Amino acid sequence: MKKRNLTLLFFIVLFVSFGCHKIQPTTATITVRGEDKLPLANIPVVLNATPGDNSKKAAYKPLTNINLISGSDGKVTYDFSSIFKDGQAGAAVIDIYASKIIGSDTLEGVSHVNLQPEKNNEAIVTIVKKISQN
Repeated sequence: MKKRNLTLLFFIVLFVSFGCHKIQPTTATITVRGEDKLPLANIPVVLNATPGDNSKKAAYKPLTNINLISGSDGKVTYDFSSIFKDGQAGAAVIDIYASKIIGSDTLEGVSHVNLQPEKNNEAIVTIVKKISQN
């Protein structure tokens, strides 16, 4: 009887240990850098998810105009875990826009990050001097 109980307990522990998938966070880390490839601090960064199909825009409303400021290491991180469901295989594309006015110069850059669920997704956006089109 004891052997049977121990065997049953072993399989229950084994099932619980390996049968439960712990969800990992889905994050995006964006590094803002200048033309010299050095990281830039205190740069406003805007993240947007814009689907091509207008009928789906309502679902993306919480993902528009996410405003962040790069840290001393030039990085911003945002947690997108709330938009993914457990087991979801698809990705989302997030547009990145960074800009800063320094003196009379406007520096700006655009990029994107392809979010894969349950990973830290990384991207780099390089901001350069905007050429005036006068």
